[in-house]
Amino acid sequence: MGNMAMLGDLHLHQNRLTDPIPSSLGNLKELEVLYLDHNYLTSTLPSELGQCESLEELYLQSNRLTGSLPVDGLWDLGDTLVDLHLDSNAFVGTIPPGIARLSELEGLYLNNNGFTGGLPEGLANMTNLRAAMLQENNLNAIVTEGVCSLRDTQGGELEVLQADCETEGMDGRPKVNCSCCTDCF
Repeated sequence: MGNMAMLGDLHLHQNRLTDPIPSSLGNLKELEVLYLDHNYLTSTLPSELGQCESLEELYLQSNRLTGSLPVDGLWDLGDTLVDLHLDSNAFVGTIPPGIARLSELEGLYLNNNGFTGGLPEGLANMTNLRAAMLQENNLNAIVTEGVCSLRDTQGGELEVLQADCETEGMDGRPKVNCSCCTDCF
C-alpha cells in the first residue's frame, strides 16, 4: 500500500481490518485523508504516519490500538493536520507534549482511552482548536487558564471542551479540575 505515491484519500473504515497499521503508510506523501476507524486494528500507532506530509484528517477511532502515543513523528504534521481522532482505543501513558506542535489542529479526540497524568502545557497555544474531547481517561489534571482562554466565550475558537471534571478520584475530588469545560463526565 505504501507504493501508491499519489493516493490522496484512503477510506477503509468499518471493514473488520485486523493487524497493526502498516508503517509503509508513511510513504504516502500526498495522502490528505486517512479513515481506518471502526476496525480491529491492533498494536501501537506508527510514528511513520508523521511522514504523510499532506495529511489533514486522521481517523483511527474505535479500534484496538494500544501502548503510548509516539513521542515524535506524528506531531511533525503541525502545518497540515486539522482533525485527529484517536478516541475509543486502549492508549495509555501521558499525552505527549509534542501534540502541541499540531498548530492547525481544530479537532482533538482522545476520549475513552487510558491516558494518565496531566495535560501538556503547550495545549494552551493551540489557537485553532474548536473541539477537545479528553473525557473517559485517567487524567489527573488542572485545565489551566491558558486553555480556558481558548474557549469561544473568551474570544477563542474552542467550542467544545469535555473532561472528567465530575468523576471523583480516589480522594473524592474530580479527576480533572476544569472551570471552563462545556461538559463534565
